[in-house]
Amino acid sequence: MLPRALVGSRVRLAPIASTLAGGRRLADWLTATPEEVLIEHSGIRVLIRGTDEVLVDIDDDADTALVGPMLYGAATRTLLLHAGTFCLHATVVRHGETVVALGGHNGAGKSTTATALSRFHDAALLVDDLAPARVVDGRPQVCVFERPVHLTAEAVDRLGLSVSDATVLTRGANGKIAMPATRFGAGAGEARWIDLEHLVVLSLASDGAEDDYRDCRAGSTGVTARPVSGAERLRWVVRLSNVTGLTALGDRGATYFAWAIALADVLDTVNIARPDGADTLPEVCAAVLATTRR
Repeated sequence: MLPRALVGSRVRLAPIASTLAGGRRLADWLTATPEEVLIEHSGIRVLIRGTDEVLVDIDDDADTALVGPMLYGAATRTLLLHAGTFCLHATVVRHGETVVALGGHNGAGKSTTATALSRFHDAALLVDDLAPARVVDGRPQVCVFERPVHLTAEAVDRLGLSVSDATVLTRGANGKIAMPATRFGAGAGEARWIDLEHLVVLSLASDGAEDDYRDCRAGSTGVTARPVSGAERLRWVVRLSNVTGLTALGDRGATYFAWAIALADVLDTVNIARPDGADTLPEVCAAVLATTRR
């Protein structure tokens, strides 16, 4: 269940202790040392050792549908981190010849917006939620690879998607459903680095105070789009990459911040904010498309 074109670590079933010796608790579900990471969720434990080995331990009553997302999500991010590759919490789309990373925290609408762009605006969703990034010869790049798209049940219904080939991960109105990314334009079974033109940060208007930047409002919905530069751009890169504190753990902190600064220096960034509680998906899509025409 690891993306083999991206990482080559072997995965095996083995008993895993509930504690990690010398580990630092970074989140309720995450304990880490500089070289080992223990991920725990709903009776499933995944232990990542360096770049070579991933152990999985599953309780008898655990939902095995969650193993896949843990492996190609947090485990893959950790393996890349151990190999010196840092990732943005972003979904990558291509519209025409322009490649855009849609970044944001959980619930910001990255996957929903990217899927809507694919379904209704001739965009291709290249990779969902996890985007390895680098700078080469002054050009920002992302690595795209085959990874399922995760949508809420509400988004699936809103977008009119068939669930015949979907996997239900968690149930309920706010449950998550996984769909093959190849349905939305992603390539099958390969990993490749491509140039990245823009980072679009999706957020709620309540996430930040009013600012001095000029903004353009999309109709009366209150959706705003504004360029981000300087220290604020670096803050967004850090917020979207060091999402658990794991990135800067141990002696990799200096390397990580050098990467973040280099990326922020060259990556054109726009913040699209929407009001809380409003249905603004068409306006957000329009604002993203406007970015691709800049």
